[in-house]
Amino acid sequence: MSCEGTRRRFIAPDARPSGVAPYEGRWETAMVPDTFDLSRMIELAVNGLTGPTDPDAAHEIYFWVNLFHEPPVMTHDFSDWCQPKFYESLPLLRHASGSTLNAEVDESWDRTIAQSIGPDGMYYFPFQPDSWYRLNCASLTDARVFRPGGALTSSLDPSVEWFTSPSMCGRVVSALTIGLLRDPAPQKRRVIERMISRMSGLAVRRDDYAFYPVGLYEPNADLHIAEPDSP
Repeated sequence: MSCEGTRRRFIAPDARPSGVAPYEGRWETAMVPDTFDLSRMIELAVNGLTGPTDPDAAHEIYFWVNLFHEPPVMTHDFSDWCQPKFYESLPLLRHASGSTLNAEVDESWDRTIAQSIGPDGMYYFPFQPDSWYRLNCASLTDARVFRPGGALTSSLDPSVEWFTSPSMCGRVVSALTIGLLRDPAPQKRRVIERMISRMSGLAVRRDDYAFYPVGLYEPNADLHIAEPDSP
């Protein structure tokens, strides 16, 4: 099986996570029909989440996998930033099945989260020229990027090095919350509270609602949105 990609970079490479807590629970034995082996199906899901990952890039997922190609191929793509969704699901699947398949991925993803938290508390992806996020960002061609001080630029701007979005940070909060339920470590709670505080501060408020402008956000970005015209 062939693959493509470069090594993953991190905005906070020296950060250290609090660690993955051991999974606890008890086994139950029951007779079920052969056609309804839910535990086995969950084990297959664990394999699906942890198998197509890149050990040379902190077990980053390969979002694009073509098993019908000869030979089969796995390719890194901008869509790899869906990994927090996997990080959110994996602990639940392990708890439900007791599977320890590819257990090293849990530790790697836990470390990835810690090293991807930027100076403002948000979760960031690399956008350097050699990253596959930039090399394969056709779907975000000329997307607007919010910068510190209220400036705007484009995703085509080579000076953009890191980016995030509120939706992906929301996924990270959800994933970290699941981890917090398993292991109420103060460090994990601080990371969650800091990210929520930053997201709350970023929201643009209009009357009785709030929203996030469409686009990518750099570290310490300011969202200066023009007020609507008066009637």
